[in-house]
Amino acid sequence: MLKKKLNKNCITLILLTILISSGFAIAQDEEEFELYLIDNYVRSNDPSKLVLSWMTNIEALTKVEIPSLGVFAASDTLTDKVFLVIDVSKILNKPGDYDFYFISILLDGREVRSEKFVFTIPQQEVPPIETSRSEISYYFYTCCIGGSFWLMPSVGISYTEGNANFSLNKDIPLLSLSSKSVFKNYPYSFFYVGYNHILKGPVQNLFRYGYRQLFEMKDLLNYISIGLSGFTNFTGVNGISPEISFSFLKILSTFDLYLLYRFDKELINGNYKSHQIQLGLFTSSFSLNINL
Repeated sequence: MLKKKLNKNCITLILLTILISSGFAIAQDEEEFELYLIDNYVRSNDPSKLVLSWMTNIEALTKVEIPSLGVFAASDTLTDKVFLVIDVSKILNKPGDYDFYFISILLDGREVRSEKFVFTIPQQEVPPIETSRSEISYYFYTCCIGGSFWLMPSVGISYTEGNANFSLNKDIPLLSLSSKSVFKNYPYSFFYVGYNHILKGPVQNLFRYGYRQLFEMKDLLNYISIGLSGFTNFTGVNGISPEISFSFLKILSTFDLYLLYRFDKELINGNYKSHQIQLGLFTSSFSLNINL
């Protein structure tokens, strides 16, 4: 009888130990989850955007709750590092402090709500209508400057029959074959048309159509290109032009200053030959881009 009672007490003790250990483990897991807020600010150049970033010691699905705006999903997979930009334009005209919370869902399905955090919508110093006008003026000015650079012809020297003549040339990229990668600064290649005017040359006006292949030099942020074009003056002078060029200076983050050598060779009669050296600006921003 005593033996049965002892066995019963042992079993009860073991069950109590398991229950207490499980409860302690759950409580310990809940205490182990921590969230560290890194960034919490409204962009100075765009006050309608709230920037948040944070880290957790355990991977979780996290949402951000702003009582004044709603709940915003931050990630669709378990992660311990999150960056989120939230549109707060609905409260942009109501400057002040706003509360927000992080709601984290752990792997086991538990939901952990953070302490209260606060972000601030600043007082707008510039009226929105004036800001809009300033932005329009800025974009108009930028377009004018960019358009002026794009229309600017390249200048060069044409050596024909032992004579050097000043020349003006304008090549216009029509179709560029590019990449979706953000790490590539130039297209792979492009097709272009162009016009070449040679002052006092035996052939003064040439129309061109050609192809250029670009090889990007990432360490120098420049490129080397090789190409082949055809030319005609529509009065009997027709030929081809192999060419090579390289860029060496970036202008306005969009244009490249380049140096080009081109050799013109008439195909039928073979009488017209010309060596051309040109200095000009290149951009593919105004062409039709196809991402491969």
